[in-house]
Amino acid sequence: MIKETISYEDIDGNGKTIDAYFHLTMREMRQLLKDGIQEKLEAVTSGKASTDDTFDLIDDLIKASYGKRIEDNGEAHFVKNPEATKIFMESEAYDSLLTKLMSDDTFATRFFTGLVPKALTERMNAISNGATQNALPPEAAQYLAQLNQQNQSNN
Repeated sequence: MIKETISYEDIDGNGKTIDAYFHLTMREMRQLLKDGIQEKLEAVTSGKASTDDTFDLIDDLIKASYGKRIEDNGEAHFVKNPEATKIFMESEAYDSLLTKLMSDDTFATRFFTGLVPKALTERMNAISNGATQNALPPEAAQYLAQLNQQNQSNN
């Protein structure tokens, strides 16, 4: 889960700061891969994507990952709600986040790498260290490899 503190100016011109939360489960990541997120990522990272394609990729990832962190009886839960996501996507806070993602490559790489479920990252690391049992589907392995390569080139 990613907690991102976002500062922005609301529609009335007032300065605001919120904490926004983003998380993808293994199931959600698998669905994104089935829906073609890999091809969009490849186009963006290779420089072949248009600006609109880049915005669409970011929108897809934010829509899939935005939610609320809720404490219940001492346990943390992550809850996604289509209406809350719609409100966030139409907010000045989202515009502020989008501007930062589009203008700061290091931030964008850290953000999107952080969306990858920890278990998926651990499996990818195990595979790169020689483990082959329970290997990732090729598209998941390729997605993680691209994120890691982009992360290394930004450091």
